[in-house]
Amino acid sequence: MLKKTLESILTSKESDELISAFDQVGNIIIVRIPDSLLSKRKLIGETLLEQVKNAKSVFYQSSSVEGEFRTRDLEILAGDDKTETEYKESGCRFIVDVKKVFFSPRLSSERTRIAELVNDDEVVINMFGGIGMFSIIAAKKKKCTVYNIDINPDAAKLCEKNIALNKLVGNVITIHGDTLKVIKNQLENKSDRTLMLLPEKSDEFLNSAVLTTKNNGVIHYYSHIHADKKLDASKLSELHLMEKIPIKNKKVGYFSSSCMIDDVEVFVVAIIYPIQEITPKIPPIIIKIVICKTIGLQSDNIKRYAYTKNADMDRTNIKIP
Repeated sequence: MLKKTLESILTSKESDELISAFDQVGNIIIVRIPDSLLSKRKLIGETLLEQVKNAKSVFYQSSSVEGEFRTRDLEILAGDDKTETEYKESGCRFIVDVKKVFFSPRLSSERTRIAELVNDDEVVINMFGGIGMFSIIAAKKKKCTVYNIDINPDAAKLCEKNIALNKLVGNVITIHGDTLKVIKNQLENKSDRTLMLLPEKSDEFLNSAVLTTKNNGVIHYYSHIHADKKLDASKLSELHLMEKIPIKNKKVGYFSSSCMIDDVEVFVVAIIYPIQEITPKIPPIIIKIVICKTIGLQSDNIKRYAYTKNADMDRTNIKIP
């Protein structure tokens, strides 16, 4: 869509250099522009503002998402120099400040998928909850309790506002703090379902996810894997997880293992599949872990892989969702 919108102001060569999409969050457009076209960034911004419905601001993303708060630098190209907007998704309203907090509209299908997996009466720990998108959408659909943890104070404040904006059948509790400390001090052995929505830090926080998850609970573990071919990504993800968790022995399942984490025996079953690309050439992979403290691995696909060896699975004491 971006290339088509700008075809009247860019040459064919310039269009080929342009990143093919932009993000629209409420009435704000965020666009990434290659160095070779930075001299035309104002023109690009003005054209987008003119052509895109409901847009009031166009910002150039001048840095990657980085730092402890996962924020990015933005430069106004056209329209109002305001970074706060309202965004709607799955029947919910959200106040978002695109400069102060991390937010991606590209994860909408994953937010819906997770919300559908949550059951009534579950306790969910969202370890990197941000402004509450995953948490609020889940509590909109299900009578669950979600602890939304984030170290960014702006994200925690916006989460509070967003809880108040929406009529929920469940309950969302926002907690500002370091998720490692929050779990250790308040939420040990609390969670039926744990979300690890920070792929670049999942390995570092895996032990904490295990600590908060109840017996027969579920951990959703996300990782970024670089693969030259998309078809290789699943295998590379499997190898990555096997490298991070010391394997004692192989058991049944599509990919499974028994291992030790902090002297607790954990049985891991992983179904790996690619989701929508968030960054170019780096397909994110979700490894959904159902741990068996016995934690097992929750997946909407888990039955598809059959476990035709159900007797073996029964002996491991894993519940297949």
